[in-house]
Formats: sequence, C-alpha cells, structure tokens
Amino acid sequence: MQQFEIQLRGGGCGKAKPILKVEENLIIGVPKDLLIKLENQINIINTKATLLVDPQQRNEVIIAIQWFIYNREHLNTFCVNQNLTQLIYTKSLNSARDLLKILPVYLRSSWFLCYQVLQICNDFLRIIYSFQIQNEGREMELTMQQELLQDVEEIKQSQILNKQIYGVQEQNMKYLL
Repeated sequence: MQQFEIQLRGGGCGKAKPILKVEENLIIGVPKDLLIKLENQINIINTKATLLVDPQQRNEVIIAIQWFIYNREHLNTFCVNQNLTQLIYTKSLNSARDLLKILPVYLRSSWFLCYQVLQICNDFLRIIYSFQIQNEGREMELTMQQELLQDVEEIKQSQILNKQIYGVQEQNMKYLL
C-alpha cells in the first residue's frame, strides 16, 4: 500500500505526493541479494576446487573469484557499518573457515587461484576483525581460534612442500637442458 504526503494550499486546493520508501540497503549501496550471491560464490569455490582440471569447472571458479573482486567495495562497506558487520559476521566466519580448509587444494592446483582465494579470505577476516573491534566484549571462542590456527599451519606446510617439489622440478629441468 502506497502512502501519500498531502499538502493543503489556500482556497481549498491541495496536492498529494507519494512517499517513496528507500530501503536502507539502497542508501548505503549494498545490493539486496548480495548475501545470497555471496553464499553461492563461496559454494562454487569450495565444491569446484577438486575439479580444476576440467576447463569448464575452472572457468566457473574464476567467475566466482571475479564476483568477489567486483564486490570487494561492498564487503568493505560491511566493515564500516556496525549493523551490517553484525549481520554478516557469522557468514564471514564460516566462509573464511571453509576457504582456509580448501586452500591447500588450490595451492597444489594453481598458485594464481590460491592467491585470489587468499584475497577473498582476507576480505572475510577484515570483516571478522571489524566485528571484534566494534564489540569490545566479544571475543572469539578458543576452539575457533585453535581451528583457524591449525588451518593456517596446514597451509604453511603445504606451501613449504610445494616449494620443495617446485625446486626439485626446476633442478631437473636444468639438468635436462
């Protein structure tokens, strides 16, 4: 139902203007369906990670990563607005955890895609950090901290292993040439 603003003028004349309802999301520039699309893109990045050999699957992952690059400004908006930060905190925490768990697969498959996924993780971690800063009484659960640190340590070990494998391959190429 549309509401009108009625203004009376002298002589019995009046006019009515419709009151436009502008949603808060549009005021701050965040699209309505951003959270739904965010979940879909995270799902694509997680599920297609093991299928990167197939060019079609790889292209879908690249498109999902591009979506995050194009929407990075909106993710930064979540860091600034306290209400929005609270809205997306749990989703950001779960998404960061999921991406950190799948990161070793990207590290083995493509260093470039791994770097891009790390950038997405950084965006989510920035939202988490903003939430922690804005809410002084809010502390991350100890189990969650340990889980994230364990995931980061696994990524470090995978990186060291991949560097060693790459170094051996490079030395073998020198000897062959």
